[in-house]
Amino acid sequence: MMQFFDTNVLIYGFVKNVDDKHQQQTSINLIENALSSNNFVISDVVLYEFAFIANKLEEKKENIDSFLIIIMLIILYRYFKFFKIIIS
Repeated sequence: MMQFFDTNVLIYGFVKNVDDKHQQQTSINLIENALSSNNFVISDVVLYEFAFIANKLEEKKENIDSFLIIIMLIILYRYFKFFKIIIS
């Protein structure tokens, strides 16, 4: 089953300076499990919100960019697999 992730889960899972370490670990576990089972779903709006909020929380720009690149590569890989199946 696909799991749609909202901005708050990404913020808690990624940003180093969070106020709730338990929530941070829960978010990390949810993201890791969804990625490993290929069930991770995210919208463009969530990516924009994530970048905006992470920047407001003074996360390093390089870290934000790296995270966004990783997520975009995951999405591109999924599309590639999907189109490969259709073409076959």
